[in-house]
Amino acid sequence: MENILEKEANKLLDALRKSFYDKKMVATGKTVNSLRQETTETGFKIYGGDWIEFAEFGRGQGVNSSNGKFYQALLEWAKAVGFPEGKVRFLQYYINKFGTRLHRGQDPRFPGKTQSGVLTDVLNEKYLENLKEVITFATITDYKIILRNLWEQ
Repeated sequence: MENILEKEANKLLDALRKSFYDKKMVATGKTVNSLRQETTETGFKIYGGDWIEFAEFGRGQGVNSSNGKFYQALLEWAKAVGFPEGKVRFLQYYINKFGTRLHRGQDPRFPGKTQSGVLTDVLNEKYLENLKEVITFATITDYKIILRNLWEQ
């Protein structure tokens, strides 16, 4: 069963990564590369960086943290996309005051939406129903093999 779960977890990771690229949500690669999975014999978990929800919903307005992580992340992004580094402080101020374009529903990639779908278009009810079917089929198959082996003894 663990092999099936690991296979399904890896398929989900591949689909999530593809979604990031398809929706043009990759600049530095830090977020998409933060995706990873852990599989046990009873299930799997998908992990991503602490900031991953910003890819789905944007970043709302708020006060900049004193540790400077947001500014450093903006600098990395600016270098990756060719945004003028001299304007990063203003961008930081603007996002802290108003939120990102995605959060405000003004991102041209997702007109009128405040959600990119980068995560939820992949990981949704339809996906979970399909996973349930795969696991149910695998479990039934495992039990048939166990019963056949017991019968043959």
